[in-house]
Amino acid sequence: MNRGLLALDTVTARLGGFTLGPVSLELPSGALCAVVGASGSGKSALLQTIAGLVPVSSGTIAVDGRDLTRIPPEERGIAIVPQHYALFPHLSVQENVAFGLRARGVPAPRAREEARAALDRLEIGHLADRRPATLSGGERQRTAIARAVVLRERLILLDEPFAALDPVNRAISIEELQAIHAALGLTVVLVTHRPDEAELLGTHVAVVVGGRLAAFGEASEVFSNPPDERAVRALGLENLFPGGSVPGFAGPGPWYVPASSVSIRPAAVGQAPEGRVVLEGVVDRVQRVGPLRRVRIHGDGYRVTGYSEGGMPGIGARALALFDPAAARGVPAAGHPPSPESPCSPPAQGRVGGSRRM
Repeated sequence: MNRGLLALDTVTARLGGFTLGPVSLELPSGALCAVVGASGSGKSALLQTIAGLVPVSSGTIAVDGRDLTRIPPEERGIAIVPQHYALFPHLSVQENVAFGLRARGVPAPRAREEARAALDRLEIGHLADRRPATLSGGERQRTAIARAVVLRERLILLDEPFAALDPVNRAISIEELQAIHAALGLTVVLVTHRPDEAELLGTHVAVVVGGRLAAFGEASEVFSNPPDERAVRALGLENLFPGGSVPGFAGPGPWYVPASSVSIRPAAVGQAPEGRVVLEGVVDRVQRVGPLRRVRIHGDGYRVTGYSEGGMPGIGARALALFDPAAARGVPAAGHPPSPESPCSPPAQGRVGGSRRM
């Protein structure tokens, strides 16, 4: 225990009639952990408990091995950035960033100097004299993060930072947060209701269902190998196919294929590679996710989500979804390992290569 920057050991907390936990996890320094779950699952409660805004009923919370369980929020060394950033509209960007330092008794000249340095680190020093109302969503996000960075906190908590943004600013802000995290090496816990944000941003993912962790680990592992059907559904992973619904996958199922393993291309583009499962359908959704395009097609009794490859099909266009059969796996019910009759690897045979189904 206490090997990571953030360590929760069987933490429980109560908010009215809702119980969070027990939750145990260890997050390494420099990680970005995306907390995912349905509304009311306990995502924000987990964030607030880590911050000290909700008291712990049992268990311990530690940062760098220091037990924070009974430490008040302002002494935890944790910065929380609320959903709407909580910037003071009557203060300039630099004054907003310096505010926390001034509240801690730092003399005004030094606070201004450190605030300007934090803005320069985040490449928004040119905005120092602007007011929040004149900033874009990404610029407001950087200002709020600069306010946390200037306090030299080791851990930053973000509560649904993209929820209030339009699709264009959301995509820009996701890219900017990726750049900030990579450049500064911050340790971040981010609450989101969007699994695609978690998949794109997170080095780690925590899946919350009914106040408990349904899954936790490195993002690539959780999305590729969710532990059970409950975690798959909580993650909003769409490529969950009932047994017999996909050519070549006739077992009891359900079968899960990560969206990152699925390529979507216009139906008219070339021949499908040999050895791939190929499903044909009509595009019914296109989303920009950072620099990528996430596309869903629907066919006869199934929907498939993946990422565009080459030409970009539009809504209503016919398209192909292609994936390697080895990317599919059987998913057990919650808490039950797969039985011998429900293997976690797909069958060797099946309609693959150039086959299509509509």
